[in-house]
Amino acid sequence: MPIKAATKTIWLLVLAAFVIGLGLTGIGVAMGGKIPTGFGPDGMRYFSYQTNTHYDRNMNPRFSAEFTTISDVVEDVHSISVLGVTTNIAIVSDGSSTASDGSAISYSIYAQNPDDYRVRVRGGELSIEYRTHNGFNFGFGFFNSRTPEPSHIEIRVPSDVELRDVSLQVVSGSIDVQAANALQVDRLEADIVSGDINIAQLGTELQLTRLVIQCVSGDVNINGLGTELQPVDLTVNNLSGDINIFDARLAGFDLSQVSGSTTVTIFDLDGFDVEVSNISGSVTKDGQSLIRGIGEISVGDGTGGRINIDTVSGNVSLVSTNP
Repeated sequence: MPIKAATKTIWLLVLAAFVIGLGLTGIGVAMGGKIPTGFGPDGMRYFSYQTNTHYDRNMNPRFSAEFTTISDVVEDVHSISVLGVTTNIAIVSDGSSTASDGSAISYSIYAQNPDDYRVRVRGGELSIEYRTHNGFNFGFGFFNSRTPEPSHIEIRVPSDVELRDVSLQVVSGSIDVQAANALQVDRLEADIVSGDINIAQLGTELQLTRLVIQCVSGDVNINGLGTELQPVDLTVNNLSGDINIFDARLAGFDLSQVSGSTTVTIFDLDGFDVEVSNISGSVTKDGQSLIRGIGEISVGDGTGGRINIDTVSGNVSLVSTNP
């Protein structure tokens, strides 16, 4: 077949796929905003951007706790890695101890298709990762991987398990770390594109050495961080959203923020050397202005540690608190 004819055929196929997808999208709009997203084992599937819900061919919501994978991990685990797309991730400590059969950490996956997640335990690391599926899709994304469905992943960690590294990555959803009792983690990294990050001590202190948070769009809320004997080295990079940190014992704090407001309540704040680089907005310490608008400033003796703040547009409030 001549090159020109082959090229014309390819463009006709692409145009036909576009017309089919556009027609199905129009059908979806006529059906109340439900867009066809592809075929599953139970027939055509739909998605509503108005309700952020997936539906089966009979227009029944497909996200249900009935689609669940629950399992205990018997192998020795010192690291956890979770990679999700449209996912809520929760790390929970309930004060339990390692079971007599050796099982310690357990995980639950709530999703329409739990098999979309690959779970591995290798080299002391529990890894839960969403696997993309290539294929022909209708609606928004004709030849892309099928639209990831909302899911929830919960990992329960006994109080006598010490973790070296925890890495949580989500495109859209939320990340929650709730320590109802002692949760021992050396380094925790939470990375999210769109959604909120919440880290809270609900009982005894969360025992943590290093915390790194990356957020593109969403709020970061941390309540209770560090101990008197083990303060936390904290790094927060937030593009757009608010940052609220309460009752924090810090060894060091690096903040990079583009847009949003930040409030940090710190023990022994007066002992920190505070370095600020600011373009627009204000930075205050216990209600007193350190800088407003473009400029750089450094204050404090640094005996308690270092705080480095780099902002583009937004207000930062540093507040000291006593034990």
